[in-house]
Amino acid sequence: MKSPTIQRSVHRSRVAPGLMVGGGWLVMIWIGLAGWIPGAGASDANFTDAITNAMEAALPQVEEDVMVREEFWAGEAEPGEQLAVRHQLFRGNEYWFWLGTGAAEAEIVIAVYDEEGRRVSMKPEATDRFARVRINPPRTGTYLVVFSIAAEEPDWDGMVTWALYYGFR
Repeated sequence: MKSPTIQRSVHRSRVAPGLMVGGGWLVMIWIGLAGWIPGAGASDANFTDAITNAMEAALPQVEEDVMVREEFWAGEAEPGEQLAVRHQLFRGNEYWFWLGTGAAEAEIVIAVYDEEGRRVSMKPEATDRFARVRINPPRTGTYLVVFSIAAEEPDWDGMVTWALYYGFR
């Protein structure tokens, strides 16, 4: 099996803290992000869709007082390419990761692994636009969030755009 590509860039959103107050701020976040979207080449609309879909995936947890962090990752990938993000998680917290894409009718796979390569995430939930997964880390350490997005019709120049957010309580 080919090793996943590790994503190192982190993009910060200035409006995401509104999610900590409650779901009522979500519309403001979508409006605020429409004017500022990261991207090396994909159109703003593609990233807007990916971010919007990731935020839609977070709604049930936001309503249950999960705090969405400001940090998020975003990028482009070839359809089906396996990507990974390393992140420090702390024992005693419950974490959620939400992945959105701008591609229509995508097949999204996401899981979290510990430093030894053991899957530690709960059963993920996915639609054709987003996926979410929960983890209660058994110990403090660095974890790997691994995901892929397969789409017959990529959303930009043969690539799929994606955005990954996380939150905790």
